[in-house]
Amino acid sequence: MNRNRVVGFLRTWYRATPLFMGAALFLSAFFAFLSPLPVLLAAFQFGALWAAVSLAANSAIIYFAGQPSLAYLFLALTLPLLLVVPTMLVRPSGTIERTTVVAWLAQLVFVFGGIYVFSRVQGIHVGQEIRDALDQFAKLFSEGQGQKNLMNADEIAEWKKATWESLPSSFGTAALLSVWATIHFVVQFNPKGRMSAVGKTRETLQAWKLNDYVIWPALVLWGIVLFAEGKTYVIALNGLKILLAFFAIQGVAVLSSLFDRFRLFGFFRSLVFLLVIFFMMPLLLSVGFFDQWFDFRAKFRQSNSKL
Repeated sequence: MNRNRVVGFLRTWYRATPLFMGAALFLSAFFAFLSPLPVLLAAFQFGALWAAVSLAANSAIIYFAGQPSLAYLFLALTLPLLLVVPTMLVRPSGTIERTTVVAWLAQLVFVFGGIYVFSRVQGIHVGQEIRDALDQFAKLFSEGQGQKNLMNADEIAEWKKATWESLPSSFGTAALLSVWATIHFVVQFNPKGRMSAVGKTRETLQAWKLNDYVIWPALVLWGIVLFAEGKTYVIALNGLKILLAFFAIQGVAVLSSLFDRFRLFGFFRSLVFLLVIFFMMPLLLSVGFFDQWFDFRAKFRQSNSKL
């Protein structure tokens, strides 16, 4: 009897977790990029209705926690994935790459479309609001320096300018990595075996590869960044940063394949990944970029076949 009660409790807890876990991750800030994951897993595990209830419950928790604007942001980040990922990912033809791009674009449409509608209804200029927030932060930082004088007035002004100009690529990159990480974990968790049933496995994640034509926009934007100035430079730099995020994902896939070849798993695998991401990002980007030409993973497979 006690065993049945424990099993029943665990099942109830497992089913109830998506009702609040997304809000907990989102409000934690550090794990906010994974906040859509519990709702998405609920869609695969318990169906669309329970996923919709979970989405509403998490949004309500964030709203009543005193963050109405963040509740909308959570909704705008999660709903597009809920509409796109379960539909595309369960198709044999729905590749990881295509699903990631479509979900990411849908997410951007929801977020910026909502911001536009909100600004029109409220009669405010969102860009100016962000500038005012940056000014306020810079003022607080300047006052908090005291006698340390870590940054002078010119350096603070330059920081505000650089932050404002890089805002589109910062958000676009963060959204892309959030979508990719969420899809990555959905495939790894394989709810109800639905991912493996359509050929989506760990090996599929390691096979991530961009279309060859992506190389040329990256090279064009790089050339513009080198020689342009003003708004043209800013637009090209933002576009290049977003494309580099795609190459970073490909670099992660290549390194993951390399680690498998040398049987590097567990703690040391995670440690090496963290070291590469935080201290050797140019290497990761280069690996992803040049893999378009040299196909390092094919060479790994050839080496394994010779062993």
